[in-house]
Amino acid sequence: MENYDLFYVSTGKSAAKETNNICLTCPVKEECLNYALQYEEYGFWANTTAVRRNQLRKELNIELVNIDQEFILNSYEEELASVEE
Repeated sequence: MENYDLFYVSTGKSAAKETNNICLTCPVKEECLNYALQYEEYGFWANTTAVRRNQLRKELNIELVNIDQEFILNSYEEELASVEE
């Protein structure tokens, strides 16, 4: 099993206890959750499932950002502009 298999389980399966333990002791769990709430529709992030993150998004009024090619290009251009200033 690859490491990413722990965090992206097949449909109908739940994350393993090992995955929960990794998340519980992770030093960047808060950052991971913040990122996942904004950008990750799938997978197990910061000890949360996709279903739980959807609930949190509704409760916290957070909109999921679709990371597509245009989003990445715009982010790159913004970063480049800030470096050139």
